[in-house]
Parts: sequence; structure tokens; C-alpha cells
Amino acid sequence: MEVLVTGASGFVGQHLVRAMRNSGFKVRAAGRRPINIVGVNWSLLDDVNSTDWKNVCLGADIIVHLAGIAHTRHVSSSEFKKVNQEAPIALASALDPTQHLIFVSSIRAAVGVSSASEILENTEPLPSCSYGYTKLEAERGIQRILPNSCLMRPVSIYGSGARANIRHLEIFARSGLPLPVKSFLGTRSFLSVENLCSAIMFAAEKRLSGICNVSDPDTACLSDIVVWYREALGLRANIFSMPESARSILSLWPRMKPILSLASEPLVARPLRLLDKLWCPPHQSTREGVSLWAMRNTR
Repeated sequence: MEVLVTGASGFVGQHLVRAMRNSGFKVRAAGRRPINIVGVNWSLLDDVNSTDWKNVCLGADIIVHLAGIAHTRHVSSSEFKKVNQEAPIALASALDPTQHLIFVSSIRAAVGVSSASEILENTEPLPSCSYGYTKLEAERGIQRILPNSCLMRPVSIYGSGARANIRHLEIFARSGLPLPVKSFLGTRSFLSVENLCSAIMFAAEKRLSGICNVSDPDTACLSDIVVWYREALGLRANIFSMPESARSILSLWPRMKPILSLASEPLVARPLRLLDKLWCPPHQSTREGVSLWAMRNTR
């Protein structure tokens, strides 16, 4: 089985290419900059909107599409549409029906930053931003072209090399400084990058189709993540509660504001469909995943 991974130079892509290579897959990689992994052939993707997808994907049995713009500020709606919606649909249009596409979308295709009820694979999607909307439209376009494709919706991903909110959280956790997160009890689903790679490989082996939420099997809150990370490093938890009135002041700190949005309200999306198909994630709990994340980053 030959697998092509697009977006292979990104955070998830680098982890996935190495995991697949170590698991015996024949892997080809495509991305904006080469990564040096023995036995992996590389294709350069300068611009996903002008890529000759038929040529890039030629000979691949499985295509894992990771290439895209991550959820970030200062990106226009038109840019999200071109890269996160039009490019994946163009890729799907270029594939042979015998080739299997795994599109790594996002839970934001189904929901905004929070949800009072658990998000299931069949929950009516209600994205709240251009990022989520274009991911949803890409899913719909792909399904029209390749009904048997697999559409994966990961939640917030943590692990070595993580960026954005999770990177900020890691910096604060490693600092050992007192953090006012004890009162942030929004229950959320998180996802170790190792579990995501495992889920993608499982979907490739089983040729899964349809929508799959991807997360660790259990849930956690922000204070849990900090405590578990520090515990793994032998540090005191050093967290405390803060009054609601003080949160608005803390949110003025640019690096803390995105973490507050991650912490205050719930968002649960369990990997029910994957588990029903007998997927066995390498990390059975977020506590285990976070502890290993912290330990790896000390090496």
C-alpha cells in the first residue's frame, strides 16, 4: 500500500510521515519544504491552488490530505476558501475512483469554539467562522465527488511541535509560574498527535469512509492539562482560582486570551465511530498523552 501525505512539512504531517514509515507503510510526502526522513520521496507543493494533483497523486493508493491554512487570525475569508475549500475539492476531482482519500478536516466544521451538548458525527454542522465554514464546504464537495472518502474532524491537538493556543499553554505549563486556571473547568476533548496519527493509519488500513470525530477517548479541562504536564516534569501544580471579574483583565494579555477561550466553555466530541470500528488509540487517556508529551520535550 502506497500512501501520499500532503502538508507533510507541518506539525501533524511530520509526525504522520514518521509514524507511517515506522509502521511499514510505503510513504511519499508532499509539502512546502522537504523533511529529511530516510526512505521517503518528496514532492514540493509551492501553491496548492495551482498544483497538478493528478500527477502528484499518481500511483498512490491512499491520499492523506493535511495541506491547508491552520485556524489562525489575520487570514482573509477568500484565502481560506482558496486553500481550505477549493484545493481539497480539486484534489478529489483529480483522483481515480480506486484511490482512497482521507481528508483531515476539523471539528470546527461542525461547531464554533464551544458547545453545551456533545458533538456527534451526525450533529447538524454549525461552523462559526471562515475557517470552519470552508472546511465544511470542502467536506461536502469531496463527498459529492468521492462518496467513500474519509472525513476526519480532529479536536485541539497537543504534542511535540504543536503551535498556536496549545504552544502558548505549553510555555506557561513549563514555566512553573503560578497560573490562575483552577477555576477554568470547561470540559473539552483534546487529542494527542500520536492518537491522531494512529487514527489516520487505522482509517487507511480499513479504508474507512464518512465522517469521524478524532479525539482522545476521555475529556479534560485546562487545569488538568497544566497539572498533568507539570506532574510529569516533577513540578508543583502551582495553580489557583481567580474571580470572574479578573478574567477580563487577564484576557488583555495577548498570549493569555486564546488560552482563556480554550478553557472557559465545554466542547466534547468523542471518537465514537472510530471506537465502534475497534480503533485502539496508543494513549487511552489525555493524562497519559500529556505526560508523554511533557517527557518527550525534556529530551
